[in-house]
Amino acid sequence: MIRRFRYSEALLSWEAIYTIVKWYVELYGPIDLIVPEYVDPSPKEETYDISELEGRLKVLEEMLRQALQKEPIEPGQQQSAVIAVNMPSVPEQPGFTTIRTLTYNEQTLDIPYFLRDAFLLPQRFDKSETFLIRLGAEQQARIMSELPNDLEGLHKHVKRYTEKNDENLFGELKTYIEEEKVRRQLLMDRPGELFFFFKADYIVVTEELAMIPFTVDEFTGSPSLLKQLKEDQIDTVGQLPNELVILAKYENVGVGTVEKVFEQLKGKQRVEVHV
Repeated sequence: MIRRFRYSEALLSWEAIYTIVKWYVELYGPIDLIVPEYVDPSPKEETYDISELEGRLKVLEEMLRQALQKEPIEPGQQQSAVIAVNMPSVPEQPGFTTIRTLTYNEQTLDIPYFLRDAFLLPQRFDKSETFLIRLGAEQQARIMSELPNDLEGLHKHVKRYTEKNDENLFGELKTYIEEEKVRRQLLMDRPGELFFFFKADYIVVTEELAMIPFTVDEFTGSPSLLKQLKEDQIDTVGQLPNELVILAKYENVGVGTVEKVFEQLKGKQRVEVHV
């Protein structure tokens, strides 16, 4: 199963490759060749995508244009006059620049760049799960970029839904975006660590936690889920998806069951940390 690697694992592999190459070069290469000492690579820093930079420049251009309209240069005034522009006090980090704005009933919701084409997993939206599934079938809300700028009337794409569903979705999108911002910031602040996420909460996936097997002794009260995980060859905790709510896709497994498993994982994590 494909999974993200910790920096510690990647560095061990990188150093092992260095050792092998060094041995080969010293054995078969020129006698006078000096192999440099091993140095750990530096982690890659987050940078702005070019299209995100373009968006930021457009915002700055618009702010400058508005400032010039408010404070036009009078005849005889020096061209070097300072124009006051209200700039953000703290620069946004890469990915957090607003790429578009959704509206509903005169309310607005800014979509950050890193969520531009985010997959809208229905299980993340308690009140709108079925609504999103139905919209997805009509290719209206599978990913963020498919949503219209104005959510009013979105329910008209599917039968037997009302304006209340549009309102609920807009409200849950606010929660979803805030949760995703916290997750992204967490990953940026703690590079190389693995996490399990459940709604607004998370736990760190330690090596000890990842090795715990899925057995009825370790995880009580979820026999149906354990059976289906076994059928999918998911035998240990480390093989789970980072987004745990995905487990609610299994038959007879709801979000409540996933939450129970998450709480059991948190308990096991605390035990490991305490020891």
